Amino acid sequence: MLRPLPKIGYDRAMTDPDATGSEPDDPIEARIRRALGARSIVLVGLMGAGKSTVGRRLGTRLGLMFKDADAEIEAAANLTITDLFAIYGEESFREGEERVIARLLRQGPMVLATGGGAFMRDATRERIADSAVSVWLRAELDVLMRRVKKRSTRPLLQTADPEATMRDLMAVRHPVYGRADVMVLSRDVSHDRVVQDVLEALDVWLSPPAQGVAAQ
Repeated sequence: MLRPLPKIGYDRAMTDPDATGSEPDDPIEARIRRALGARSIVLVGLMGAGKSTVGRRLGTRLGLMFKDADAEIEAAANLTITDLFAIYGEESFREGEERVIARLLRQGPMVLATGGGAFMRDATRERIADSAVSVWLRAELDVLMRRVKKRSTRPLLQTADPEATMRDLMAVRHPVYGRADVMVLSRDVSHDRVVQDVLEALDVWLSPPAQGVAAQ
């Protein structure tokens, strides 16, 4: 099935009512809920991108339940993510993460925040494409590093040079995150502003005119 093209990144000019064909008295939240139907919204991106904080507020705006995949994994295993990495290794963790995300997607619609490596797995991307709209929260290196330094529990950053590690992760993961349906810049502004950016980008991507172009 063809997807709406072109891929939508946040651009305020694209959210003009004339561009989306929406009525001015039709709330953006209502439009998105109607267009989503039974689909979920899945937030992807690197650690520090703000997926959990933005996702929780996005769920509130849309009246959808919010789930954090990492929190669900920890609850299921009764272990922290750090302990899971240390005891079982990354590959085993990723397999468990894939199963948890598959279960959560069956419980939608919801707003789901995923761990930084989840979208890298082919099977998970396919499941998300089948039952959700994916949103990449993209943040610049300096923003990510300021945020992740507030927490010392990031397993992949337990290295001699965390910034170099983050650069390597960006080089490997950004091309894959770029396959997400929507990209929104996670900036050093209020979380509510980023949530609004996500809503506006989703509104454009889900709008009937965009789907009509892809069908031609």
